[in-house]
Amino acid sequence: KSVAVNSNFIKAKTAKLDAGDGIGLLGKMKVLSATILQSKYFTNAMAVVVLIDAYCTCWDIDARAEGKRAGLVAQTISDVCLALYTLELAMFFLVSGWVLLKDWVVQVDIAVVVCGFVEIILSDVVDGMFESVGLLRILRIMRIIRLSRLLRKTRNLRELQKLVRMMATCLKALMWSFVFCFMVMTVWAMLIVEWVYPRVQSLHDNEGLFEDCEQCVRATSSVMNANLLLFKTVIAGDSWGLIAVPVIEHYPATALLFMGSLLTLVFGVLNLIVAVVVDNFAETRQRE
Repeated sequence: KSVAVNSNFIKAKTAKLDAGDGIGLLGKMKVLSATILQSKYFTNAMAVVVLIDAYCTCWDIDARAEGKRAGLVAQTISDVCLALYTLELAMFFLVSGWVLLKDWVVQVDIAVVVCGFVEIILSDVVDGMFESVGLLRILRIMRIIRLSRLLRKTRNLRELQKLVRMMATCLKALMWSFVFCFMVMTVWAMLIVEWVYPRVQSLHDNEGLFEDCEQCVRATSSVMNANLLLFKTVIAGDSWGLIAVPVIEHYPATALLFMGSLLTLVFGVLNLIVAVVVDNFAETRQRE
């Protein structure tokens, strides 16, 4: 037999924390801070603050490059932005507690805020005493890191955030790739110094070549100079034939060094670096 049950049920309302629910002052501040931090309007407003602060930072850098000081308006706006960063960070700690210190992004935010206050103190109190050692310049460079906050403030830039996350995953691979590339370049640089430098000197002294290019003679005089030459000509692609072509024309056997370094670095090492980075991206995507 089928049984039908009919009754009038009372729907329970969702409980909401209001200012008068009997919680203490700290609890009210936590509720208010959580409400503000979860608001999309506050997030977008902080993104605008980051952009304004970045503009003021550029303004200050340009002014100091000309030997001047940024105007009072730019300094005031920058200080207000720093105060807003501090207020936002304090609200995060009020809501989530000290567990936030485990997040490296929060650690970067703390470093930026602390460096901002140290810069203000040193600029106002010590009156340029640390300019000679470059301490203030280092603290001012930390302002640039504030731009990283923009990626967390704009939820609509998901593609850009994904690019940054993927870039962060391959930093270790890029670092070791640079080390490997430097090792290969150093091997070729040692061969260039041993074999090419005497011939470049002979062409300069006897044939009059490279008279208007002193750097061309120095480029093969030491291992580090030869490394710079390979990086400039092979990696960056800047005037490869300026030194290589005249030397090869007079000493064809040196083509083994110039062509060999070009083939191994461009078609070997650089393509291998790209393959490793792509493979790293694929592994990260599979783990996610």
